[in-house]
Amino acid sequence: MSCIKGAFSVDAQIFSRWEDSGNFLVDFRDIVEILSSRSGLKIGFDEAALRVVHDRWLKIAEAWVAELLPESSKHLSHLKMMAILLELICQITPFKVEGAPEQPENHSYQDAGHSLADIPNRMNPADVTRIIDGQSQYIGWQICYHVCKHFEVYRTDKSDPFVDRITERFEMDVVSALLSGRVSAQAAHLILKALFLRD
Repeated sequence: MSCIKGAFSVDAQIFSRWEDSGNFLVDFRDIVEILSSRSGLKIGFDEAALRVVHDRWLKIAEAWVAELLPESSKHLSHLKMMAILLELICQITPFKVEGAPEQPENHSYQDAGHSLADIPNRMNPADVTRIIDGQSQYIGWQICYHVCKHFEVYRTDKSDPFVDRITERFEMDVVSALLSGRVSAQAAHLILKALFLRD
């Protein structure tokens, strides 16, 4: 389901790495460049807007720890961190997708009877359409879901094995809700928590 896979490295240190705005921007720039290359789309990257996202993300996370969690809690879960980030990406919209996919300069694949989707690492047309339709909201969802999935796959405190339960229809409904501008970080957290719920 993920068109983000391979676009940036997710590991246990990602949140400490992303505390630094430089690291945060490098990863997000890489994501945009790889998505542009794989989709053939021109995806705009607003660095100033992403700096605002980063600054607010850290401040809101700090406020949640201070105001919403028990005193013994020192940090937010990956689900809460990504829910806050998702809300901010949807509000500030640091990405802009422009136009239809560009045709690759090397036409040898087409000449050989292959479709564009056969080009190595090329996105399938359905994913390209979702990026065009979903804009920043879809890209933000993909990033946040991808990070959460990484942590969920490697959790050791659950007895049930990880099962990826997301469907295309569910994802379409989530992105439609995000595009409406009515999904708060708290609501995004519940969506993510429900997707990964297990014993």
